[in-house]
Amino acid sequence: MDWGWVNTLVGGAVAIAGGFASTWYQAKVARDSDARQLAMSIKGELSGLVQIATQRDYVRGIQGALEFVELTDTPYILGVSVRRDYMVVYTQNASRIGLLRGDLPTKVAVVYTKLSAIIEDFNLLFEVRVDASRREEFTAAHCIEFYRELQALIVGTLAEAREVIREIDAAYASSR
Repeated sequence: MDWGWVNTLVGGAVAIAGGFASTWYQAKVARDSDARQLAMSIKGELSGLVQIATQRDYVRGIQGALEFVELTDTPYILGVSVRRDYMVVYTQNASRIGLLRGDLPTKVAVVYTKLSAIIEDFNLLFEVRVDASRREEFTAAHCIEFYRELQALIVGTLAEAREVIREIDAAYASSR
């Protein structure tokens, strides 16, 4: 009996399987590399934002405004203008965060959504500060509530951003 055709068939099957395995492995390595690069970029952006907020001490500034309003019962509007897009990495890669490991896609999206809300609040304060006709909507009671909520949002978001940074380090430390 001639087994040549069986050997050819088995050899062909092994070659095809090897080709699929090689292609799959190369795609996995590329995905893992893309995910790591994305994670490190997000880590860098979040680290920069945490450092800026810490160095500029936004929480203490809000606390000072809050204490002034509580002490004097006089509205005080902080004037912080956000003119730059500090979330470029996230904005340009939001559709790719699903590449990240574990719960990181959800946690990253939550942190950036909260950062966006903080920026929106700062911009609102700036608009009210420069537009005298809008200041009437900010009574002392409104300022107190607004500053307490903004302060809590900043403190919580900074903590969550630091946690995301730690999780990125843990998830991607060994894949260098």
